[in-house]
Amino acid sequence: MYQFARKETSRKWTTAKCTYDIVAGEDDFRTLYVGEKLSSLGFRAIFKEIAANADGKEDDGGIVVAKAFMPGVSMSPHVDAAIGVDLLAIVSMGYALAGDESAAGALAGAGVV
Repeated sequence: MYQFARKETSRKWTTAKCTYDIVAGEDDFRTLYVGEKLSSLGFRAIFKEIAANADGKEDDGGIVVAKAFMPGVSMSPHVDAAIGVDLLAIVSMGYALAGDESAAGALAGAGVV
């Protein structure tokens, strides 16, 4: 996990979106990952890595680098990620996409933040 990063989440009724940005300067942030919670009965999310183009602008599409889901009525999420992906960033984004505000408290209690 990057020492200086910002995470922003927006939730709707059945979907959510989260961005994970690396701090590049005082007011300069570079998006590294974008996560989307899909509209489904269970929790399903995809995470994309956003690459910067040669001119420094971020690519809009992104490449899928991880997915998360909860099978059936299980409360144990499963995460599949590509090699080299910051798994802690993906998991923290997954908690943000999943819902309640207890994720930040849980991470703080675990000594992560």
